[in-house]
Amino acid sequence: MNNLNRREFIQRTTATGVSLSLPVMASGPLSAATDNAGNKLMATRIIPSSGESLGVIGYGTARTFRQNPVKDKDTPMTLLKMLREAGGNFIDTDAVIEKNLAVWLNEMGSLDKVFLGNSIGGGSTPGPAAPDIERSLAVLGKNTLDLAQVRNAADMDNRWPVMRELKEAGKVRHLGMTIAHHSQYEKLEALMKKYRPDFIQVNYSILEPKTEQRILPLASDLGVAVVIMRPFVNGEYFGKVSGHSLPEWTAEFDCKSWSHFALKYILANPNVTCVMAESSKPKHARDNLQGGVGRLPDDNHLKRMRELMTWM
Repeated sequence: MNNLNRREFIQRTTATGVSLSLPVMASGPLSAATDNAGNKLMATRIIPSSGESLGVIGYGTARTFRQNPVKDKDTPMTLLKMLREAGGNFIDTDAVIEKNLAVWLNEMGSLDKVFLGNSIGGGSTPGPAAPDIERSLAVLGKNTLDLAQVRNAADMDNRWPVMRELKEAGKVRHLGMTIAHHSQYEKLEALMKKYRPDFIQVNYSILEPKTEQRILPLASDLGVAVVIMRPFVNGEYFGKVSGHSLPEWTAEFDCKSWSHFALKYILANPNVTCVMAESSKPKHARDNLQGGVGRLPDDNHLKRMRELMTWM
């Protein structure tokens, strides 16, 4: 196979499957739901610990959400309306973004219609969880947070007991932790087994596939919802595929763009609950949201997708 050029490889993989040792993933349609106008909505997946539903594509902490909430609201509000119209509801936040979201979502009348992932701590700075949670409740004007996440799983031994008390008191519905790099996976595994969170947030993509080896199966075993960050590896993925055309066989799983290609690869793993796709441009965000609609790659498609990436 090393003697094949890229064009010959794509032609051959269009006709036949390429054998790779990948786990068998779920396939089939993501969603058949439509809105009142007949437009297809993105699929939803269930949070194991609560039975609540999340749209499979959500928003990360995009730069646009850090703008002045009064003067620079047009693009952020357009993005938020697009998320809701597409059937999505998950938005990742931090201390700056949640203040702005409170303004925009209240203006839209949608604050109670989204699922916010609020932050506890930052970096590796130690400290109790209560002040961050109380701050978020005050800023949002809510009695209960949807999700409190410890960033980088920092100072868990001190923070987690406080968070559990606040959950038991009804101030938080779900507790979680985030890890951004595979070098921390051993730490994440140990913490998942010790604390049994409702959520984890972790990196995973067709260029960073290690998550599917141990973290995603463990999350399934423990009943943990999984939110995926870095689906495009901070833009590295688009640099890799730039200038290349989608192979025709990607139409077999309703893939219409390279964004869909990356997102559907991730969503083909049934242990993924939601993927955060950051974008500050409505055109790109609309395309990302449509990645949660239609059929998913089957095992044969996934093999070909992975092999294709090695030739780019």
